[in-house]
Amino acid sequence: MSLEEVVNALSNDLRREIIRILGEKEEPLTVKEIYDNLAKENRPTYRQSVNRALDELKEANLVKKIYSDDKKNLVYSLKHEELKLKLLDDEVTFL
Repeated sequence: MSLEEVVNALSNDLRREIIRILGEKEEPLTVKEIYDNLAKENRPTYRQSVNRALDELKEANLVKKIYSDDKKNLVYSLKHEELKLKLLDDEVTFL
C-alpha cells in the first residue's frame, strides 16, 4: 500500500466521517446503518456516495467488508485502528 493511496483515501470529508463512525461502533455496520448515522448527524449525502466511499476505503486497506449472518447483509468495519506513515520512504505501516 502506497502512502499516496492512503492519503488520497483520507483526503475526503465523507470517507473520514465513515472511518470515525466505524471506529465508534463496537460491531460492523451495513451501508444503510452508516448512511443513517450520517443522517442523524445532519451530514446529508446519498447512499450511493457512501457505497463509493466504502469501496475507496477498502481499496486503501482501511476498512474490511464481510457478510454478516446476523444481519443477512454485507457489513463494514475498520481494518486497522492505527497506521504509521513514513513520508520520506513513501511507506505505510498498519499497526
